[in-house]
Amino acid sequence: MEFGFEIPHWMNPFLENPMLIVIWAAFGMPLFILVFMFVIHWLLGIFSAGFREKVIMVLAVTLVITWLVGFILMMLMFFSGVHPVKLIFCWFLLFITVFVFCIMEYRLVLKWINSHSEINLVKKKR
Repeated sequence: MEFGFEIPHWMNPFLENPMLIVIWAAFGMPLFILVFMFVIHWLLGIFSAGFREKVIMVLAVTLVITWLVGFILMMLMFFSGVHPVKLIFCWFLLFITVFVFCIMEYRLVLKWINSHSEINLVKKKR
């Protein structure tokens, strides 16, 4: 199937070897997000600790969900013979969807984490 647009040059290695997309979903993305989280934490040093914790938590939840679901999705689609460009677009769509969900439903995610964690992230008033 031909696309109606030019494929960017940075996608050529993925087109030649689609297994790179699966490797990115398994190992590259978590490392990238962890480094990104440290950079964000350092850059947000001028903001309050509460705001920094919210940003880091949103990124961490996005990392975990996208890592687990994205790797499984990429493996299934790779072995089904899906075109590599569609793999990349599906992964980016998954990442953006999870990120927006974590931002919009921050309280729900925080409540779920607190109910399944021994350490409460929300300080209760006495």
